[in-house]
Amino acid sequence: MIQSHEDFEIALEEAAGLLADHPAEGTPSQERLLSLMRDIAAYRPAIIVKEDEPASESERLSQRLAEFQKSLPRHLSTHWHSMIGGDLRSAQ
Repeated sequence: MIQSHEDFEIALEEAAGLLADHPAEGTPSQERLLSLMRDIAAYRPAIIVKEDEPASESERLSQRLAEFQKSLPRHLSTHWHSMIGGDLRSAQ
């Protein structure tokens, strides 16, 4: 199990090495690679923000985007509508 960023980097390097060797199916190398890939996918770094520390720029942007999306009319707030500018069926 990966517990730190350092463990994560080590796992990535080991997985890259195993991938380069093209391990055969059912071998210990393939089992190790699969285990590493599961651990890498499951790793979630812990981010600690001090109470007196201002929110990061990305957090502020994310909050502003969420607030903006709430202000949009319902028909413009879905994923596809915002990408294509509306309902294609209404243009027919």
